[in-house]
Amino acid sequence: MDLKKIISEIRLKSLSTATINESKALLDIRNESEIRKNSFNKHKISEDEHEKWFNRIIKDKYVKNYLVFRSKEIIGNLSIYNLTNNLSSGYWSFYIGKRYRKVGVGFGLEYKSLSYIFEKLEIKLINCYVLNSNTEVIKLHKKFGFKITNNKNNVELPKKFKNITTHLVLDYKIWKKNKKKINTRFLL
Repeated sequence: MDLKKIISEIRLKSLSTATINESKALLDIRNESEIRKNSFNKHKISEDEHEKWFNRIIKDKYVKNYLVFRSKEIIGNLSIYNLTNNLSSGYWSFYIGKRYRKVGVGFGLEYKSLSYIFEKLEIKLINCYVLNSNTEVIKLHKKFGFKITNNKNNVELPKKFKNITTHLVLDYKIWKKNKKKINTRFLL
């Protein structure tokens, strides 16, 4: 597995510039049973519902949403949301379609996404919620320096998810230190 190559093949494209075919490809990935199992929204998404979501997301100034490509194929989605006016903090999530989940792809996307979040968008603190049952993603986030926190009070999270999710947080300073370690261990 060549992580450097995987990372170089991953690219983000703003959802607002997606073609109709790219939007449909994303809907197919969103509707995969594996994706729905690990999402807050469990039902199969209709084309109409997807289109409404798409139109809402691209107009929301507190959300940045991206198609994730590996080489020329759409492999998933990256969402950065609840952004503050000064971009000091926000939340993020990503998913990768089942057939694209090869060894190192999740790691590569997390690396590329966090580099973008902290270095391009200059966000200082990033949060995420992961279903407790999704232990692989919790472990992956911890490899990048995320810490588990119990602070779920100030977040608009449906009550039914508060006891079945893990809240993780990563600040820029910790990312910067961990990025150096990751670069030394995996990418040099």
